[in-house]
Amino acid sequence: MKMIEELCENNEKKWKEVEDISILALQKRIGLWDAILEEIHKKEIEMA
Repeated sequence: MKMIEELCENNEKKWKEVEDISILALQKRIGLWDAILEEIHKKEIEMA
């Protein structure tokens, strides 16, 4: 966080970019884990 603070300082545009990219990264990570969970469920059904 300190590095981001130093890079963005008081620049509102940079902070908005950080926020937008952070949200996108979290959404992608959620999508990844949802896909992993789906594959686990498929394997469970196949093994049943």
